Amino acid sequence: GSERIKVSGVTGCHLEEAKKINLSLTTLGRVIDLLADRKPGRSAVLPVRESLLTWLLAESLGGNSKTIMLATASPHPQSFEETQNTLRYAARAKCIVNEATVNEVLNIRLVDELKDEVADLRQLLKEQAVGRELQLSCLADKLLSREKTITDLQAILGETAVEWQERETRLLRGHTQEREQLLLRCEEFQNKAQAGEG
Repeated sequence: GSERIKVSGVTGCHLEEAKKINLSLTTLGRVIDLLADRKPGRSAVLPVRESLLTWLLAESLGGNSKTIMLATASPHPQSFEETQNTLRYAARAKCIVNEATVNEVLNIRLVDELKDEVADLRQLLKEQAVGRELQLSCLADKLLSREKTITDLQAILGETAVEWQERETRLLRGHTQEREQLLLRCEEFQNKAQAGEG
């Protein structure tokens, strides 16, 4: 606890040291009061830079660290006032609620986020690849169907062309035979006409 200079009677460099100790303990008391009165989820401006002690204990007071505070009390009647202040001090310290946060380096978190993003993108690519394979399969089926239709049409056209050729051949034969018959009749008619004149 704090040192009562009148009781201890220190002088010189010990006096300066006692003053600095008392100043640090006073600042620590103010920080503990502010932390004890702080509402959960709200931040408070703490005077931790006002003394080396509070600056060293900044993470231990309401931060991520588990802190044990040991309050020593004296049964001597002369130390009653200091004992009372120490117990009041400890009671206020018990009211502090630590708000722990995960200690992680920003770069590590960024790397983890990027890894997750890469995994998501790989999954998306796999899904798109499966979708493309399905589309290609459907297109291949359609292509085979169209090729079969074209083959059937070509076969039908081939058959039709043969039929037309055969029909044309029959017509030509028929016309040739009819022409020959007409020519024979003409000759016969001319022969009869010449025989009648003679």
